Amino acid sequence: MKEREVAIQQIDPGMVPYQILDVEGKLVGEMPDLSAERLLSLYRYMQLGRAFSNKIIALQRQGRATTFGSLAGQEATAVGLAAPLQPQDWLTTSYRELVSLIVKGLPLPTLIYAFRGFTPEHYPGENHCLPIQIVIGTQMLHAVGLAMAAKISGDKAVAVGVCGDGATSEGDFNEALNFAGVFQAPVVLVVQNNGWAISVPRHKQSAAPTLAARGA
Repeated sequence: MKEREVAIQQIDPGMVPYQILDVEGKLVGEMPDLSAERLLSLYRYMQLGRAFSNKIIALQRQGRATTFGSLAGQEATAVGLAAPLQPQDWLTTSYRELVSLIVKGLPLPTLIYAFRGFTPEHYPGENHCLPIQIVIGTQMLHAVGLAMAAKISGDKAVAVGVCGDGATSEGDFNEALNFAGVFQAPVVLVVQNNGWAISVPRHKQSAAPTLAARGA
């Protein structure tokens, strides 16, 4: 069995992902309409995300930073979800998608200050980015609330909320999806499904065939 098929079975059986490159880096889908300069810029953000993650982990091991969850392996999604956003759009994430905030325009030092415990640097609304959520899943409600505020105000803006697969087991996640669906909020809710909620595998989190099915 191919590595890609194994990965799909482990995460969401029966779901065929949108794919441009295979696990060996070969083109298997339609090339997006992006310039070489834009592609290089996105790749640099991915590299920056990995380097930043490694640096904060090193600081944490020295007792110079707070508890930190690595972004390793999830850089592409984190960069890709933030890249199309406009200045008026909102972004709220979990603790792993730090590079998303950088792509959105949040200064790198601001994130470093936050992880070193300087609370005045928790960037309330700066660049339309909300502080990283440590309480699992609450950012999804925040994203829906921001989206509804934009809709009521007539703003041409969307909100993006990002969480991991573990957050889908929280009530806040289901409330966010239900509210967004009922009231048609201009929101995009992204689930980074790496197959594990810290130590709990995907198949022990939910009996749903896919996590996306929870949004129905």
